[in-house]
Amino acid sequence: MTRWSTIAACLVVMVVAGCGNEPADELIDYTARSEAGITIASPADVSKLTGAPEDFKAYMAGKIESLVQAAGSDDACGRPQVSVDAIDLGAFAVGSEFSEGCGGAAFIWARQDGVWQQVWGGQDIPGCKDLMKHRVPPRLYRIFSDDISGGEQIGECTSFDGDGSYEWVPYEG
Repeated sequence: MTRWSTIAACLVVMVVAGCGNEPADELIDYTARSEAGITIASPADVSKLTGAPEDFKAYMAGKIESLVQAAGSDDACGRPQVSVDAIDLGAFAVGSEFSEGCGGAAFIWARQDGVWQQVWGGQDIPGCKDLMKHRVPPRLYRIFSDDISGGEQIGECTSFDGDGSYEWVPYEG
């Protein structure tokens, strides 16, 4: 086999099944198992994040630990919790932080420069500009937007005229 035919064969394999030792990005949708996703109330609860990367589990353990410390003994709100709805093994996750008595907010976390961090948080559906800025995979923001909108399929982020602007376009039907 010539060098070029070997390269061509590898390209075909890459397109069909991947080439090399890189695992294909995978989506773990915890809401498919439980509508609430995986609830984390203590650092030990990260063991429930089956299939999640170890660095994400460590990030979530630190996140819940800092939320619990910040809440102190405030009984009015109750114990803080984190819920993980889904994780894209390509380095994104969606979920929420909340406490039973005081509510919470939705979040998007991403591994950037090798470190997990919050890239968006709020109580509404994120703007397409934010999703595109952080390159959130569409399969992940569909879960996120459907969850935050109460299960309503709200649509897709779509670019018009290639001008770099994006907006939510409702699904037809």
